[in-house]
Amino acid sequence: MTKLRSKRGCVLARFTPERLQADFTVLPYVRQPVVLIPTRDSFVVEAGRPGLQPAER
Repeated sequence: MTKLRSKRGCVLARFTPERLQADFTVLPYVRQPVVLIPTRDSFVVEAGRPGLQPAER
């Protein structure tokens, strides 16, 4: 994703037989401890429905 290229973070992926959800997190600071890591975007791929869809928040 282009908007995340200059940021550091990770992807938390959750898999079930019905869907895959990917939560993209971004660290606000690299050299300081962070208590909460905000989720930037979330997407799902549902079984039988190809393609990424924005996840409901």
